[in-house]
Amino acid sequence: MVVFGLLLAEDALGDWLLPVAGAAVVWWVIENSPDVLGRLDEVSGWLGVAVAVGCVVHCLGDALTESGCPFLFPLPIAGETWYELRPPAFLRFNTGTAVENKVLLPLFVVLGVLLIPGVWAAVLDTVNHVVGTTNQDA
Repeated sequence: MVVFGLLLAEDALGDWLLPVAGAAVVWWVIENSPDVLGRLDEVSGWLGVAVAVGCVVHCLGDALTESGCPFLFPLPIAGETWYELRPPAFLRFNTGTAVENKVLLPLFVVLGVLLIPGVWAAVLDTVNHVVGTTNQDA
């Protein structure tokens, strides 16, 4: 929830807040976790694989849009180094539509927050507490 709050504050207050908040989060993690660098060393190989896979998936998703994606930049294709790769027109889709902005974005923000470790358990505990209190009053 703290990260979500920081992102909302960054959106409202401006881009200067993001590096300051990032530095604060790094400081907090290092101060509250005695062997954070040792544990990071254990997963560093998998972390690199996860970042690489995420970048490729992101580029493939961008390639499916009307704009395409210069996936192979800076290799020259058809005389251009910024050549957008994309599928045939019937497979492409537009972005920034009302459905995407008003339905999908909020849905995925909520799902992303629920995937933060510990949040789902806290939500279930809160629901059980509220529902349990309501049933005892009846």
